[in-house]
Amino acid sequence: MTQKFLSVQVPSHLKTPFQVCFLVSSGLTLFLLVSYLRLQPTVPLFYSLADPSDYLVDKQWLILFPVISFAITFGHSILIKTLYHHEKIIPNLFAWSTVAIQVLLTLELVRIVIIIS
Repeated sequence: MTQKFLSVQVPSHLKTPFQVCFLVSSGLTLFLLVSYLRLQPTVPLFYSLADPSDYLVDKQWLILFPVISFAITFGHSILIKTLYHHEKIIPNLFAWSTVAIQVLLTLELVRIVIIIS
């Protein structure tokens, strides 16, 4: 049995992880919208670059976090249709790893905002 998730067929046993992903992506977007006006014009994005002058980017680059988050959610919900014919554990692990990726993106954005606050 499948159930539609924003016009994409998702198996009913995988409905919960993809709803969590959508909520996390929405929360990430809301968090960025609320904190965007308080941010300074340049923000640190990466700390592992060789040149310290490359650490800072314009704050508009933070918009990539929600875009990537929604792209992963919708891309994985479309990709899960190809995994539906495998054993039930494979799509389930894939769906919950999608949730983990969303949470990591959210934590990264929160870390950036906390550092510059």
